[in-house]
Amino acid sequence: MKRKKEVFLSRFYVKFSEFSIDLHNYVSNMKIEEAILYCLASQNRGMRTERIAEMINSKRLHIRKDGQQVTSSQVYAVICRYPDIFVKAEGMIRLMI
Repeated sequence: MKRKKEVFLSRFYVKFSEFSIDLHNYVSNMKIEEAILYCLASQNRGMRTERIAEMINSKRLHIRKDGQQVTSSQVYAVICRYPDIFVKAEGMIRLMI
């Protein structure tokens, strides 16, 4: 059953406009900064680091090399690394764009 699920996911395609995107391969290869950006853009509002990490893990947007789940401190470290993209204000992380 697990193998059937993997085959199904690997063949799962999303049609967006004129482009077909292999969602499973894209999501599992997403960098953590891209995953954070996706979370914030899809929610269209500020979020706490804990909620961002939870969303990344539940949707499996980023998979760490060691197989562990993304932590809120890891999300915070990435946000601090990109001050021109992310804004920290009132305990919330927002997009600068």
